[in-house]
Amino acid sequence: FGTWTQHHGKPAGAVFMATPKETGMWDFQELKIAQTNSTSIGHYLLSFGQNKQGEMFLLTTDEEGPTGNTGKVFKMVAGK
Repeated sequence: FGTWTQHHGKPAGAVFMATPKETGMWDFQELKIAQTNSTSIGHYLLSFGQNKQGEMFLLTTDEEGPTGNTGKVFKMVAGK
């Protein structure tokens, strides 16, 4: 799951991973983004996508509203 941005007015979305539990709150962690060397993706996070092979993608924009042509798609890959 993710957040649109962590800083109002600045493109700084974040991505998280949750680990299910049988009862109680799930544990979760914020994922580090290798491209930015931080936990911010450096763009507003719009959505997630998945292809038939199970690969995951992030859909982003640099605009606060539904304007412009700054949309990007990033493929998520496991880090080392």
